[in-house]
Amino acid sequence: MKLNDLFENPTSCAFLTCGNWDLQTMLPEQLALRGFDASCDLVPPYNRWINVKKAFRKYYGMKHPPGGMLQMLQKLDLELEGRHHSGIDDCRNILRIVRKMRMDGWRPAGDLTRW
Repeated sequence: MKLNDLFENPTSCAFLTCGNWDLQTMLPEQLALRGFDASCDLVPPYNRWINVKKAFRKYYGMKHPPGGMLQMLQKLDLELEGRHHSGIDDCRNILRIVRKMRMDGWRPAGDLTRW
């Protein structure tokens, strides 16, 4: 993030997640273990993210949200690269999904989830 000057204007970026759990549930729990109040202590970009599953469903006009990363890859005719539930491999696969969505015309405006 520092390399790309994202700390200069942290409101100009957001994390990409496959669901809300990581930043809506796990991050606050971890902060609480360290004595922080997540509702007060989170600042951009840590208090905002794009739930790729929600954006995917909305953009492609799906009635129901995709089950997860594997279903999104399948719908886009992309193969899983690496191992499912391996942190770095999941990050790379989610990035591939978002790149394909961007190629299809998706723009992230209005897809932010906030604390």
